[in-house]
Amino acid sequence: MEQMSQLGSSLMNPNISGQAFTTTIHSTLSNHFGVAGRFQISDNLWQIDSVTQIDATPFIARLGFYYKPFTFKDSNKVDSTKNESQNKIDFSINAYYTHRVIIGEFGKTTQVIEGVNVVPQGYNGLDVSVNMYLNAVHMFVQYSHNLNEAYNIPGFTGSQVIFGINVSGEFINLL
Repeated sequence: MEQMSQLGSSLMNPNISGQAFTTTIHSTLSNHFGVAGRFQISDNLWQIDSVTQIDATPFIARLGFYYKPFTFKDSNKVDSTKNESQNKIDFSINAYYTHRVIIGEFGKTTQVIEGVNVVPQGYNGLDVSVNMYLNAVHMFVQYSHNLNEAYNIPGFTGSQVIFGINVSGEFINLL
C-alpha cells in the first residue's frame, strides 16, 4: 500500500519542494467577509512500481469564502515617531469547495497501482481552515472531507486534518 499512500498524500498535500506554483486570490465583500480562491500545481516524478517512473502533476483548485472575525489595526504602516514598522497580523477562517486531480502522463490513462486500477478523474471535497498570519509566517489547521469514496485511497479518502506552517518572503518591496 506504499504507492497508494503516496497517491493519497499527493492528492491531499502535494510535494511543492521542486517545481511548483501556488497562488491565492481574495476579494473583499465586506469588512469581515470575502470570496477566496487558491490554486496549486506541482511537478513530480512517481515510482509506481519497481521499474516504472511516471510524470505525475497534482493540481488543486479551491473556491470559497473567508471570514475575518477580528480587525487588526493597519499593520503595514510605519510609526514615524518610533521609526519602526508594525508586525503584519491577520486571522481568517476559510471554507472551500475543492477539486483535486493528477495530470501529466499519470492522468492520461488508467494506472495500475498495487493491483488497483486508478482511473484518470478528479476528486471533489470540502476544505475548512483556520489561518493565523504573522508577517511572512502562515500557520494553519485544515480539515478536509473528500467526497469520492469509490476508491479507498489511504491518506486521502474520507476526513483528514492537516497542521502546517508556510513561510514566504517578499521578493520586491516598493515602499
